[in-house]
Amino acid sequence: PVYDTQEAIYLGPQGILASLKEAIEVLEAGKEGLTVAGDILYNGDVEKWIQFANSLRIRYLIRVSKRVDVQAELQAIVTEGRIFEGNEDNALVNYLPSPPNQWFVHNIRAGDFGDVRMSTTIQGVLEVLDDPRMHTWFKPTEASVASGETIYAGMPNGIGPATRGNYDFSEVSLPGFIFREVPDGVDAVFMQYSELQYALDEAAHNGWISGDVNDYYEDGIRASFEYYNTDLPDDYLEREGVLLETETALEQIITQKWLASILVGYEGWFNFRRTGFPQLNIAVENLNNDQFPVRYIYPATEQALNLENYTEAVSRIGGDDYNVKNWWEK
Repeated sequence: PVYDTQEAIYLGPQGILASLKEAIEVLEAGKEGLTVAGDILYNGDVEKWIQFANSLRIRYLIRVSKRVDVQAELQAIVTEGRIFEGNEDNALVNYLPSPPNQWFVHNIRAGDFGDVRMSTTIQGVLEVLDDPRMHTWFKPTEASVASGETIYAGMPNGIGPATRGNYDFSEVSLPGFIFREVPDGVDAVFMQYSELQYALDEAAHNGWISGDVNDYYEDGIRASFEYYNTDLPDDYLEREGVLLETETALEQIITQKWLASILVGYEGWFNFRRTGFPQLNIAVENLNNDQFPVRYIYPATEQALNLENYTEAVSRIGGDDYNVKNWWEK
């Protein structure tokens, strides 16, 4: 098969944005009397599917905003108003308390789970903000609990087997109760209201849409805390580092979006590549000359079975390695 261009994947007649618009038109034209069976996201509520599609359009318009003028289309979506209105509209699938549809981490071997630890990266962000989601997402270290203290501590991202031996894992935090002990403590998330609010916030900050930057920002924070059943401290929105400052507003918006997207890791990766925020440290043993990877390489089978089209695609994008930027992030 011939490879589509990266631009066409987003903007082509069969690309992501065109497909979402077409889906909305089809749903709108046929929604009267439409019965949707087996819908595990929205239980047959077509209007919620339209809200989801429009919210996804905003996600992808923001992603390609370096390459095309997205202002008019974003404003049109916001003006129409058929987008997520709260956490009740989140696009997610609930895990169940009994097999086989449980949160997968609940069932992995204890030894494998023990390798999953808090990173110093997220520890640093949460500590600076004195953010109580720390207590929801992570556990105090075993050593601190044994001594009667409450200490949360991470370890660097991307350390290998040899370096791991330098760490006492009893002094590094495990993921929180919702990520292990509860089979349905989290959901399979596609998109949340909080992500949408931060996307709108960035758009308002850039002058692409109407609306109050601070309102979008605070709604995103409240939605994230609410989703994780974590009490929002009365002074949180006024704290240093949380209260929006003109000079650092975009970094603050994207950092909060990164936190809220903890269950949708790709979005954090995409937004970091697009904006450079939050400020992250390269993995210790990264094997990539201290660079953040930005793409997958083509599998060897493509070189063996589809060499002509592989060669053409690689020539078009500028090479087949982990560091060739995608069309939307250049």
